[in-house]
Amino acid sequence: MRWVQMKKNRESLLWTPVGLIVVLMATVAAAGSYDSAILSDQPFAYYRFEDGTSKDGDMVADETGQYNATYVGQPSLIDDSPGIIGGTSLELLAGTPESYVTAPLGPLGSVLGEGATFEFWIKTTDARVQKRIFGAFNTGSNTSVTIASNSGPAYEPVLGSTQVFMRKQGGGDYAAAFDQSVVDVYDGNWHHVVWTFENMASPGPDPFRVYVDGVQVPLTYGATWTSAGFADFEHPFYIANAGRTTPFGGATIEGQLDEFAVYDYVLTENQVLAHYDAAWTEPTLASGPIPAVGETDVACDVVLQWTAGESAATHDVYLGTVPSDVSEANRTNPLGVLVSEGQTAATYDPGLLEFGQTYYWRVDEVSAPPDSTVYQGSVWSFRVEPEGLPLAGERITATASSWISADEQPKNTVDSSGLSGDGLHSVEPTDMWLSGVVAAGESAWIQYEFDKVYALHQMQVWNHNTATEPLIGFGIKEATVEYSVDGMEWTSVGEVHEFVRAPGKASYAVNTTIDFGGAAARYVRITALSNWGGVLQQYGLSEVLFSYIPMWARQPEPVAGATNVDPQVTLHWRSGREAISHEVHFGTSEQAVADGTALIDVVTEPSFDVGALDLGQKYYWRINEVDDAAIDVWEGDLWVFSTKEYFTVDDFESYTDDIEAGEAIFQTWVDGWDNGTGAVVGYMEAPFAERSIVHGGRQSLPLEYNNAESPWYSETVRTFDPPQDWTIHGADTLVMRFQGRPAGFIERSSGDIVMSAAGADIFGTADQFRFVYKPLTGNATITAQVWSMDNTHAWAKAGVMIRESLNADAKHAMLVVTPGNGVSFQRRTLASDASAFNAVAGIQTPQWLKLTRTGDVFTAQYSPDGSVWQDVTATDEAGNRIDVSIPMSGAVYIGLALTSHNVDTLTVGQFTDISVAGNVSGGWETAEIGTDHPDNVAESVYVVVQDSTGRTTTVKHPDLEATLLTGWQEWRIPLSDFDDAGIRLNSVEAMTIGVGDRESPAPDGSGLIYVDDIQFGHRYVAPAPSEPNAVDVGPYGSMILEDKPFAYYRFEDDSSNDGETVADVTGRYDGVYVGGPDLVNDAPGILGGASLHIMAVDPKPYVTVPLGPLGTALGAGVTFELWVKTSDTVRGRFFGAFNTGNNTSVSMCGNADAAYTPTVGSTQIFMRREGNGDYAAAFDDSVVNIYDGNWHHVVWTAENMVSPGPDPFKVYVDGIQLPLTYDATWTSAEFADFEHPFYIASAGRAAPLPPEHGGGMEGLYDEFTVYDHVLSEERILAHFNGQ
Repeated sequence: MRWVQMKKNRESLLWTPVGLIVVLMATVAAAGSYDSAILSDQPFAYYRFEDGTSKDGDMVADETGQYNATYVGQPSLIDDSPGIIGGTSLELLAGTPESYVTAPLGPLGSVLGEGATFEFWIKTTDARVQKRIFGAFNTGSNTSVTIASNSGPAYEPVLGSTQVFMRKQGGGDYAAAFDQSVVDVYDGNWHHVVWTFENMASPGPDPFRVYVDGVQVPLTYGATWTSAGFADFEHPFYIANAGRTTPFGGATIEGQLDEFAVYDYVLTENQVLAHYDAAWTEPTLASGPIPAVGETDVACDVVLQWTAGESAATHDVYLGTVPSDVSEANRTNPLGVLVSEGQTAATYDPGLLEFGQTYYWRVDEVSAPPDSTVYQGSVWSFRVEPEGLPLAGERITATASSWISADEQPKNTVDSSGLSGDGLHSVEPTDMWLSGVVAAGESAWIQYEFDKVYALHQMQVWNHNTATEPLIGFGIKEATVEYSVDGMEWTSVGEVHEFVRAPGKASYAVNTTIDFGGAAARYVRITALSNWGGVLQQYGLSEVLFSYIPMWARQPEPVAGATNVDPQVTLHWRSGREAISHEVHFGTSEQAVADGTALIDVVTEPSFDVGALDLGQKYYWRINEVDDAAIDVWEGDLWVFSTKEYFTVDDFESYTDDIEAGEAIFQTWVDGWDNGTGAVVGYMEAPFAERSIVHGGRQSLPLEYNNAESPWYSETVRTFDPPQDWTIHGADTLVMRFQGRPAGFIERSSGDIVMSAAGADIFGTADQFRFVYKPLTGNATITAQVWSMDNTHAWAKAGVMIRESLNADAKHAMLVVTPGNGVSFQRRTLASDASAFNAVAGIQTPQWLKLTRTGDVFTAQYSPDGSVWQDVTATDEAGNRIDVSIPMSGAVYIGLALTSHNVDTLTVGQFTDISVAGNVSGGWETAEIGTDHPDNVAESVYVVVQDSTGRTTTVKHPDLEATLLTGWQEWRIPLSDFDDAGIRLNSVEAMTIGVGDRESPAPDGSGLIYVDDIQFGHRYVAPAPSEPNAVDVGPYGSMILEDKPFAYYRFEDDSSNDGETVADVTGRYDGVYVGGPDLVNDAPGILGGASLHIMAVDPKPYVTVPLGPLGTALGAGVTFELWVKTSDTVRGRFFGAFNTGNNTSVSMCGNADAAYTPTVGSTQIFMRREGNGDYAAAFDDSVVNIYDGNWHHVVWTAENMVSPGPDPFKVYVDGIQLPLTYDATWTSAEFADFEHPFYIASAGRAAPLPPEHGGGMEGLYDEFTVYDHVLSEERILAHFNGQ
């Protein structure tokens, strides 16, 4: 319906304040497709944002091929575009790093004076001041151009105006604006906007034209000139921003942009209208050519295919090798390239095409009689595969009868040394082979062995080509050429061949070719009979290049290594050149497919439907090609793919804010407004879905619960029409991701207090924090240990306070600890007055704090252990010591204070050993000072499934206080829980998400949870490894494998000598022992078996493992888990991997650099992103001493490091989470695969780091495990207890 509304918007503009605008109907471009309409008008540059990926630094394709641009920051490409254009658009969101596109449109600046056009589609509600849609500004007051929303007062007729602006060389602006009273381009719908300007070097009185949705809008001018000069743009042209060398800060417009085109001339009104109409007109042209435009290596027997135009009845096909012929030919003048006229099929078989030839083709669409209009199509091109493919030198081993020196070995003839990119060979002897002197009666030969049997096509030979070759003549003149399959029986290629002499110049191109005619060979031998000099009996060659006929199956679909493959997949491949049938080997056993025992069929077409596969499974396959030539069967490569693990029940991405269309989230997930429970789905104002707290994609479901009133539980229900089948493809699990919020206040039986708070700060003239307090009269001392707090800001605060009142501006004194600024003795001596403070840097949690009131005087102390106390001295602005005197009248309040210093984020603080000495009364009370602090009351979460018979069953989350769980929880429910209750899982009609106790409801509290990515399926679990990794992993190892490790090393190998294998229990990433570490019979708890012993020797031994893909996985989230027993307090690495330069790296290091060392003995956890930038934190021995010579279980998790929150690292020692001190952070990052080994008991790049940079940590290691996901605290504790 959106296009209908936009048509109405346009029609409503036909009468405007400036009079009647006559709309002339333009002839629709011969295309009916939007991009064809644009390209037919020859744009200067054209960006469609159909690039597939928009990561920082990725290319934005210019459809003209001239000015490819670059994505910067983190823009998104989403499936939402204007009208029927289809494809993706560019999306810029709030809360992400500044994102935009830069385009190298330098020459455009100079043509501004002659006239130009800017055209784009926009969908936004961002009408804030000076948000740029595009712009480019030269240095100083020189050539510039931009469109900005809600521009400056000089050009602003009404609030929300849109400004079009130019600046000439030497200063001087020309600017105008239109406002929302004419057309509201900020209403959240797609709008087509075109700005043209004519002859700006000497403009008339109204040179600008702006069209919105095909209609010209009136403009108000604010600045003009009479003459101007222009220059090329010196800096990037920005889309979704503007700037010079760098973009303007905070200027990115939020919303979507699409089909951004620039012209170096003025589009006519008819052209503008034709472009707008093209977005709503079904295409009449052929599209989607196969082969794709510009594709190379196309099979010589290809069948041409295309997508027919909507109105096409028949098709005319043109095909030829001359592009102008194909472009200009028609029915009247076919030019010999009209190969099919009036055909009905959207395919054409041209027969066998010429190897290596480029072909051009065109399909004209012809409408049905009586008009039979011919719509001329675009000219497409492709290049046919060469007859022979080059055989890479690394697949060839060269040997010879002899060679004159180590620098002139036979390998030089196949390693491309001395061969330039355009096929010319050098004159350097070290780039060639030269034999030794051949004795009488002997011969010189050079032999090549390939990695397997090939059907050889040709051998190209560059003869010996030193500068003295014309004089000495070492180059082979006459020779025999033989080939063999087994190296024993040889066949000659012809008789004697003459190799053409080399010129002895660096411009030497290949001049000898031997044709093998497809002979099957693994060996080729050249035997020299004579050389060109005829005097010295030495023989040489420069380079030999083999080509082969591709007889094997190749180009598999799914591609080799593909993941997330739909389980209803059909296998496709490209046939071997002479294959007459195809043996299909397929299954879940790599060994069976490899050894040929998994043959499931023989087919004649290059595709095979394997039927319904299981979810979360790895499949191996191989195609052996059968021919009737020299070899009957050509064994193919072993390919592998993995099926997707889950099907989506709901990912909440499809919901919009369009209530009239029925697309709002609460119109599908019905809540208490309809079912009478306490649930409210979505927000009261748009956007209705949550767009910041998401597990995946752009949106999640916010579910507010209120169980204070009958029926005392809260539910939201989605009904499926038709019912869903959750049993397909081996599904066995329902997965729901959710997260809650912490409670505002919990007092444990031990007297410890856990509380949460938001708030801007406790500082200045008014405060925002949560206060847990008791009334107090007279003198008092409050003591508490702040055990931990979430690092939401360096100045987040947790501590003890005495306060005159509960007003936000009240007088108070307090002592707090912060994540980044130590402890602070803070006070406000007069109500509504500014705060003062004194801080001691370097102090972190856990920390004991004490605040004492004696009369009107307050003192503050801190302690690491609660025994030895240090005063925090109060000083005035001049640095003089003072007494803190704060008169407070009557009853006051004493207690605990917490603020996140971040109004949008909650921090959680844990307080222990709390004592209050003084005249206090009653229990703890809570107050939200200065602002609301969102929190949750503890409740259970449950899921109800109903089948098509009406039968239901309920499954509760195992944590009865699930609403207090923070961070995304992956709740995995076995489908057997429903099946055992009689639910027909092949016909699921409804799903309910509930909060509370549906079976025994009772009045309770309220709160909010977020739900995202509900799926059903089967999680991949690595199969039990086959030899040599087959080991009895025991109960502990079985528990580890349940959590799907990326790699798992138990150090239970038979030998740890230098070079021996370290078995990865998953069977994927076996490593290597280096330097001969010991395996000793000492293991944690009751695990038993051996552990890895790193001895105090020089050099220290270590382990290397090939975990390359783990580097890229760092961004999504990872876990490192190990057991360690050490007393090594000298700086040493537990593990680490560093890419070359300042790029992707990870490490855990004991007693780290001072920058990360709160106390001696600290342990640093560290990451580095691509292009430099570190994220690092540390924990020290005062919490848990992992260097005490006992076994300790250490786990480090890192979550969403691509766009991390304020506290992405978690460290657990012996099942307990430890507080961290952060030193280096980032807001966004990218990662790459590790280029070098991953080290255990060391770290490094191609070689381990030297001792001064952190050599291996001495001691014992065991059960070293890596995960490419974040383990939950529940699972970590289970692992610790499992030993």
